[in-house]
Amino acid sequence: MTKMLPLPEFIAREEGAITVDWVVLTAAVVGVALAVVTVISTGANSATASVDDTLSDPYFMYAAANFGKSPTDIANEVELQHFGAAWPARRMDKLLNDLPENKLRNQHRTWRNRAADATYAQPGKAADQLAMFEIALEARGVAPHP
Repeated sequence: MTKMLPLPEFIAREEGAITVDWVVLTAAVVGVALAVVTVISTGANSATASVDDTLSDPYFMYAAANFGKSPTDIANEVELQHFGAAWPARRMDKLLNDLPENKLRNQHRTWRNRAADATYAQPGKAADQLAMFEIALEARGVAPHP
């Protein structure tokens, strides 16, 4: 039969105190680990979202192959023979976003034929259009008609 100790004597005894210390220490370490994981996961999710946005850009590979230049940047560098300076950006936007692949290929073939035709009345216009179509085809990864 165990005898009951008075409270002051019970508190003063040291048997089993090390177990309590280890339980408190382990709980503190687990709490700190959870806090660190929470902070790191927030930053990791942000970085992952940023990488995902970059890689999901349909013209990422085109920009990588052209030293970071977008199709519109490349189009703006073309020396135009017929159109004004504001035209390439508008034209590229339409070619990249509004035309389905088959229509893009067909119109490219039409302008390629016009540019090659010595009797075509506006060779500068044909050359400008052809340059825009070739940039758009490359940016979208579409092969032209043979």
